[in-house]
Amino acid sequence: MSSATLHVIRYLATQRLQTAAVLLKLSQTAACTAQAILHRFCETQEIGENDVSAVARACLYLGAKIEEDARPLREIITVFDRIDKRRKGEPLELLDYSSDEYAALRHQTVELEREVLCELGFHLHCEREHPHKLAMSYLRVLELPQLMQAAWSCANDSLRTPCCVRYPANVVACGCIAFAARHAAVSLPDDPPWWHLFCDPETEESSLHGVLMELARLHAWQAQRGAA
Repeated sequence: MSSATLHVIRYLATQRLQTAAVLLKLSQTAACTAQAILHRFCETQEIGENDVSAVARACLYLGAKIEEDARPLREIITVFDRIDKRRKGEPLELLDYSSDEYAALRHQTVELEREVLCELGFHLHCEREHPHKLAMSYLRVLELPQLMQAAWSCANDSLRTPCCVRYPANVVACGCIAFAARHAAVSLPDDPPWWHLFCDPETEESSLHGVLMELARLHAWQAQRGAA
């Protein structure tokens, strides 16, 4: 499977996961943790297009439990079923909990949950911070409050990419600020470069470029999909 295809599969999985988290009224922290779990799983296991919703469902179930914001498995299955039916243009009929279809979805989710747990060695707590709060803190230091909303959106977008498992949160936060500033045509201090305040210029410059490339790739895919 090509690298481009694998990226698209991650985008689709995290998109459905985030949509389900909103519908289930889960906390942002639970959604972020679930997305991090999904990316960690995808770092070691390829998932096919037909498995996107199933893996996202299992990761959201785990993430919500870890952040003590758990929802009954029945609710999670129902929400993902509704998302899939809407995506396919099928009638939005409520899933029958006594049906073989529901039993199969429940069994699939439980089995995938076990597979994710085993693959990650039952180590699910995210050791890295999420970039949102760091980005807001850095913008206060830089006295650029006008970029806060855009940088927060970029931080959300970063969770749809492998950034959250490949780069430290401080680097991701700086990448979100740089990306937001570029699109808002806002100049950032460059003498010395502003990001030197928050990152190690000797070891983290290439990582910062990596974050920017991932965000650019995601936005290009979104633009192409929107134009299709």
